Amino acid sequence: MREVLRWRPVAPLGKLSVVFPHATTANDVCRGMFIPNNTTIAPNLWAMLHDPEVCYEPEEFIPERFLPTETRDACPNPFRAVWGFGRRICPSCHLADTSLWMVMAGLL
Repeated sequence: MREVLRWRPVAPLGKLSVVFPHATTANDVCRGMFIPNNTTIAPNLWAMLHDPEVCYEPEEFIPERFLPTETRDACPNPFRAVWGFGRRICPSCHLADTSLWMVMAGLL
């Protein structure tokens, strides 16, 4: 289930963020770029979940990536990114996560 959410997120460009935009609360610097206070931002969830520095072979569907091995650490759980951030997180994210789990268990 984690791999499905990571591989094909529900809202890849953070559609909910367009409806409920985020804004910075202080000046910040990200990768050398200055971001002033009160700047409207919209996260690119697809890019965050397909970052090769975070998860190996991001274009491949590999459900085992969330299990640690002797040579690799487990990839982080995509739950936090998929359902939004901060005050704008989906209010029913736990219900959606539980419902997905029940559907996957029922399929198996």
